[in-house]
Amino acid sequence: MRDEEEFKEMLDFILNQWRNVHQRKVAPTAIDDEADVK
Repeated sequence: MRDEEEFKEMLDFILNQWRNVHQRKVAPTAIDDEADVK
């Protein structure tokens, strides 16, 4: 289903955004973490 696929993409996007914000608040080395993910 296309709606379900879009929902999953949106959910992944929101979770990634939240994780990025959370990492910046907790660790100043968030840039290193992002490099590891990529």
